[in-house]
Amino acid sequence: MFRLLCALAVTVLAQTAVWGGTSGVRTQSRTLGVGGRSYRVKIAQASLSDYRVVVALAHDKVGSTSSLGGIAGGRGAQAGINGCFFNAYTSSSYKTPYMNLVTNGVVRYSSNIGVTLGFDSRGDYRMEHPVFSESQQKVVRAESPGFWADAQEALGCGPLLVKDGVISVNPAAEGFRQDKIVSLRARRSAVGITRDRHILLVTCDTAGIRELAAVMQELGAVDAMNLDGGGSSA
Repeated sequence: MFRLLCALAVTVLAQTAVWGGTSGVRTQSRTLGVGGRSYRVKIAQASLSDYRVVVALAHDKVGSTSSLGGIAGGRGAQAGINGCFFNAYTSSSYKTPYMNLVTNGVVRYSSNIGVTLGFDSRGDYRMEHPVFSESQQKVVRAESPGFWADAQEALGCGPLLVKDGVISVNPAAEGFRQDKIVSLRARRSAVGITRDRHILLVTCDTAGIRELAAVMQELGAVDAMNLDGGGSSA
């Protein structure tokens, strides 16, 4: 199995051992026409049968920062994308994250903002709204409590874009108020899962949040969420 990394936190596709079949990360750049507009997108795609997703922290520390390449390279990742929103504007060396972070089964940071993509010990995933207790190291509320009790890797961000194949965008309900997230068109990043269990790591030039949802649906994601975009899109 290989490793995919998801820079405060990144998601990576990480190498371990290969299961049957041909493994590999497929990458492409394309122009996608959706809703009368054209979007330039970059996509990295891989099977969750051949790859596991790892949430990696810069220097393995909450609040630390580094380049995406630096984090991914340090984990032997085959691909990676930036993760959750964080306080990039403070002069402090500690950049507070705003969403859930779980690595190696340990709750590293907890939040009730946004949506969370998680993977359990079997490699199954959920994209839901769990609430964790960092002090108690457990999930205290969730749509699928049994799954989240076994979550090994989890990355919060959002808002949710696609749920069960249907566009589902409600930023306010997830605690988002900032215009740059809710309404403005900007460079975006997203992660999605297809019906045949392929993960999609996507960057998109100049899209609104609902436009990004339409792009992810067009790419075949049955579940998808927004990631930290703008200058962080990579």
